Amino acid sequence: LVHALLHVRLPPYSPAVLTAVIALYLLESFTCSTRRYLSHSLDAPDGLRDYLEGLRRAPPSVKWTVRCFHYEERPALRPLGRLLGKKDAGNPPPWLAKKVVTHEAESHYNATSWDDRTTASVWRRAPAGPSEDGDSPAPFGKISLSKLLVLRDRAARE
Repeated sequence: LVHALLHVRLPPYSPAVLTAVIALYLLESFTCSTRRYLSHSLDAPDGLRDYLEGLRRAPPSVKWTVRCFHYEERPALRPLGRLLGKKDAGNPPPWLAKKVVTHEAESHYNATSWDDRTTASVWRRAPAGPSEDGDSPAPFGKISLSKLLVLRDRAARE
């Protein structure tokens, strides 16, 4: 069977077609989401500990964003609303209304002092399963980070 597979003749392809296929393969492998996801990997536990410690030492960056809006009824859907028995003309349901943003503002909060009390312990990989030399660590792990901003006193809140 192996001998027969070695002597199978493939149809001839022009060098331009092979070059195009190789170029498309390289383009896909460079832009795929898996490569982008894996490019953010860290060596555990040292790389992860250093990364978390860098986050803890960095000054806080708080951006306040305000967006004012109201809803306007969509004139094209007004007959459909009447057909369905919409009673309140001043307050259309969301699927009959269009969100209109009237004002947007953005500002950065400058913290003069801060105290980050995040506790970061040594992170260990979960075992991937039995192997020849005992339990080997899982090749990848994923962490999720969240933020909580607590302002110390009334003066900081104002």
